[in-house]
Amino acid sequence: MGIAADLGYQHRSPNPFQRAIQAGAGTRAGSWAFSKSLRHLDDVVSRLSKGQRSAPGVLAGLPVLDLTTVGRKSGQKRTTHLISI
Repeated sequence: MGIAADLGYQHRSPNPFQRAIQAGAGTRAGSWAFSKSLRHLDDVVSRLSKGQRSAPGVLAGLPVLDLTTVGRKSGQKRTTHLISI
């Protein structure tokens, strides 16, 4: 199937609240609202969970991949979350 299957990764099914969030985010207004607020929510969720969780994972039950890059000039590490469906 792919690398996820090769690694034995299993994704849980979303609960009813997460399915409602997914349905709302699938609308034009919902996607606009999430595009404006998700980054800020993600910062809060990440701080509260000490980097163990992300907003898309908690709110919508989506699998999330953490991507860490290092700045070419600054050498500073930056981590961002990618939804990995």
